Amino acid sequence: SLVVSNPPYVKTKDLSQLQPEVRKEPPSALDGGTDGMDFYRAFNENAPYFMQKGGVLALEFGDGQLKDVKKIFNKAWKIIGIYKDFRGTDRAVALKYK
Repeated sequence: SLVVSNPPYVKTKDLSQLQPEVRKEPPSALDGGTDGMDFYRAFNENAPYFMQKGGVLALEFGDGQLKDVKKIFNKAWKIIGIYKDFRGTDRAVALKYK
């Protein structure tokens, strides 16, 4: 299986500081909870219900969030790639379900 997602990863307290054009998006498309990691935890916790062993999950994340993403997916997943955006900032991860 292959799942690709750009989940909401903005911290709730930071929503009002986003650029005006980004704030036009529905809050549910942006709000990742208190620490921005709610959807990553949900993917990790629910993986047995939607992933096959050896399946790949590819996720975008926000600036400075790679460390937290690695912590969340450290047990049942193996990182198979970390990808940078055009500015050279870590922006996405590919994980293989063990």
